[in-house]
Parts: sequence; structure tokens; C-alpha cells
Amino acid sequence: MEIWEKLLEKDKKKYLDRWLKSISEEETDFSLRQHIIKHSKEIFEGNDNEWLASMKNLIKIFEEKYKIREDVDLQLGRLSNKYSKNPKLYTDQPKIDDLDK
Repeated sequence: MEIWEKLLEKDKKKYLDRWLKSISEEETDFSLRQHIIKHSKEIFEGNDNEWLASMKNLIKIFEEKYKIREDVDLQLGRLSNKYSKNPKLYTDQPKIDDLDK
């Protein structure tokens, strides 16, 4: 049994965050970017849940290393920019009045 498996569910997130923070301090810019590239190429090679967990860990490490926080406005801006360049290729923007559905 792994040490973290003994933790209560509420403490597992704290443990994960502490571990990812420690990794972010040890990773170099180059090694982190290479690690992200390596995992992105593995998308079709195995278990989808494991791949997703690895990518989420890498994103959290990236966020911690570069002190970046989620920015919904930036995410929406990026989607909008892609959509406006080629609306036939990308999914339509949802209608504002459909948000409660």
C-alpha cells in the first residue's frame, strides 16, 4: 500500500498539491516542456484516465512553476479567436440564453 492511500480523501488533494509544488521547483524549463511533449504524444497509447491524470499533473506543475492561474477570459478569448478565423471548422459558440440548460 502506498503512503498516500492511507490518507483521508480531503487530505489527498493537499498531499498531491504539495508533491506537485515540490516537482515544479525541481523541474527545469526544458525538462518540463519535454515532459509535456512526451505525454502529449502518448494520447493514443494507453489508458485514457491515466493519460488525463498525467496531463493534469503536468499542467498543475506548469502553473506552479510559472505562477500562472486559470484565466477564463483568456480561455474564452482563445476559443473566440480560433472560431472567428474559421467558423466552419470550429464548433459554434453557445447562445447566451442557453447557459441554464
